[in-house]
Amino acid sequence: MKAPLYFREKKRKGAFFVNAVFFFKYWFPGASMSSTDWREQKREELFESTLKGLENHRRVDPGFTLEDAKAALEHQYVLEGNDWLGRGELGDIVSSATIAAYEHFIFEWAAELKSAENKQER
Repeated sequence: MKAPLYFREKKRKGAFFVNAVFFFKYWFPGASMSSTDWREQKREELFESTLKGLENHRRVDPGFTLEDAKAALEHQYVLEGNDWLGRGELGDIVSSATIAAYEHFIFEWAAELKSAENKQER
């Protein structure tokens, strides 16, 4: 049994890319496919989902502190550095989006605490 057309590799140069484009246009009509669009889309998706998860964790768990978030960010930095086998492009996107979300979350929380301190001093 032969594989479907969009998975079969043909002899001519670039056949896999042509088949991938056909597959994409068939399943997602009206969508344009760029070689970088999926990267940005995945990065934004991961950033938003990680940020929502952190905000939810803070809301639900009263024991979750800014120091806990900073420790988790440090752990993410360690994971990012543990790339001696190579994560690949998607793994790098996941790592960078997760770290960016943690950094954003910590910055916003720290700014919120500083603002609350300033209001109390007045």
